[in-house]
Amino acid sequence: MTRSLASVLLLLFASGRVLAACEAFFYYTVDGYQIHVDGSASAGNITVWKWFVNGILASTDGPQTTLTVSSNGTYKVCLVVKTSDNCSDDCCQYITVGTGGTSCEAVISYEIDGMKVWLDGSSSSSNLTGWQWFVDGNLFDDSGPFTDYTVPGPGTYEFCLVVWNADCCDTTCKTITVEESSGKPCEAVIKVETDGLNVYLNGSYSSSNITGWQWFVDGYLFDDTGPFTDYTVPGPGSYEFCLVVWNADCCDTTCKTITVEESGGKPCEAVIQHETDGLQVWLNGSFSSGDVTDWQWYLNGQWIALGATTDVLLPQSGTYEVCLIIFTADNCTDTACKEITVAELSGGSGMKTYYESGKLWLELQSPVAGAATIRLHAPDGRQWLSQHLSVQAGKNRIAIADGQLPVGVVFITVTLPEQKTPLRAVGMTLKN
Repeated sequence: MTRSLASVLLLLFASGRVLAACEAFFYYTVDGYQIHVDGSASAGNITVWKWFVNGILASTDGPQTTLTVSSNGTYKVCLVVKTSDNCSDDCCQYITVGTGGTSCEAVISYEIDGMKVWLDGSSSSSNLTGWQWFVDGNLFDDSGPFTDYTVPGPGTYEFCLVVWNADCCDTTCKTITVEESSGKPCEAVIKVETDGLNVYLNGSYSSSNITGWQWFVDGYLFDDTGPFTDYTVPGPGSYEFCLVVWNADCCDTTCKTITVEESGGKPCEAVIQHETDGLQVWLNGSFSSGDVTDWQWYLNGQWIALGATTDVLLPQSGTYEVCLIIFTADNCTDTACKEITVAELSGGSGMKTYYESGKLWLELQSPVAGAATIRLHAPDGRQWLSQHLSVQAGKNRIAIADGQLPVGVVFITVTLPEQKTPLRAVGMTLKN
């Protein structure tokens, strides 16, 4: 079944978001100097539609219209809506004309294992904050860029991914044909990453009922502890890695030939390993080589910590660049960077942050109206701000002026009225 972008987006906002009494939202396409906008996914009994381009009223023609600009560039397009019961809301997006399309892009890659389809949206744009997965028009996951779906039987299915951030929304769909299963009661699957002479192996995509695992390199057993392992080869070359899996009813083997290239012979090398749990990321640089005396960690270009290991709570789902710089006793320096994708666990932190127009903005939901406390700390623990303010029940948007903030990463804690557990998030700031 094929669904239009409009119908998928309507499902997105009907199924995946908690709508207020009214809420403005629109998606768009660009054709030359014409921006075709559609706000029909907005919520509420809307009677007034106003479209603005760079602060100038451009149209009052309703939820769907075409805005014409005069030249290439990036334009701030805003939709302001008002309902019959005087609820009003606005939504703004920065739209680029003449330089290659939208500011975000949804991309799907996939693998099939029997009746299970493994889906990967991590090659989509790196600035995304929301993900929703559909099969034949039905929402089945909104937790992040990675998911899987077990189809009921052989056939052809349409899988769609909707992604968005504060500035744009995009959708892509793929028709995937699932054929009759081979009938094997268990199956071994290997995924691999290399980092210098280190080979990181993942067998977790094997059948889910496995009870035993054995890893071999060039015919020699080197690990039997489970689906995850790593192996340091003696030098550049091609190596055959095999995985044997079994349970009480079956056994299966798969092998992959992996080529490891020359690492460059550096006297020191920075290596990043990580684990994630929701928005929490644990970082480990202790596998770096050389007589390392100093480790420095950076998140999206901003310093966050010292030491071989650290952890960071990220502000929202998306892909972040983490870099590690090491220094050794013999004056060797090396840098490693890694893109890490996180997805907010069900329920989330209850607070989102973003930086815009010289202010750090907090968006949060409060169960009741009353007094709240906001505290901001720098990565070294210094408190930059402690502020009491009133919040309303439901959605709140709070702005903190740039003059009250340090440059870079800030750790945010908000204690809401009648709540014992505070909300926590991480924000990024930048002086104008």
